Amino acid sequence: MSMVSAGLGLSGLGFVTFGCCCGIFSLLGVPLGLAGLIIGYLERGKVKAGEVDPASDTWALVGMITGGICTALGVLFGVLAGIGLLANFSKLLQELKDNV
Repeated sequence: MSMVSAGLGLSGLGFVTFGCCCGIFSLLGVPLGLAGLIIGYLERGKVKAGEVDPASDTWALVGMITGGICTALGVLFGVLAGIGLLANFSKLLQELKDNV
């Protein structure tokens, strides 16, 4: 399960990185990052309880770190894309108002 956490975190990070160019894709990385963060946290709890092999702790930590970074960047890029859309929309409304 720790490999799943790392995979979700890393794939979410890929979506967020691609989202720098196309803002909407950064929002797709947020659920993947959250899933990686949560699964990594749960897996580390199982490692500490002795239910799972301690070797999987590293992968769970990778999932938590990349998931957290992915979630934070995804939200940031999503907010920035939203601000850009609102700025362009208000500019378009102003131009329409001036032409009428």
